[in-house]
Amino acid sequence: MTEEAEQEPIDDSQSARDAAAMRAERIVRRGAANPRSVPDYTRLRPCEATAEELALVGTSSVSEFVDRMNRTLLDRGLRPITQGDYPTTRKRLVKLLERWSRLVRQ
Repeated sequence: MTEEAEQEPIDDSQSARDAAAMRAERIVRRGAANPRSVPDYTRLRPCEATAEELALVGTSSVSEFVDRMNRTLLDRGLRPITQGDYPTTRKRLVKLLERWSRLVRQ
């Protein structure tokens, strides 16, 4: 008999459970993300805004607007803009501008 035949067969379900346990342990060690921390937007490309829109919020770029809005939200005890709400499209930008106008009226 060859050496390979003498080895015990690998239990696929056991190795899957071990892998899942290792992933869970890594997640626990890493800890949950702080909901008050600002997400990483570096992979997201902001949409273009008109000069009038940027003048309304007093910034020179969409990224600067998002930074300013996040600071305002955090100062008021609210959560920052999520990656899903980041203004990569015109529609999302308009929604954030509307939210900004409601925020500064308060």
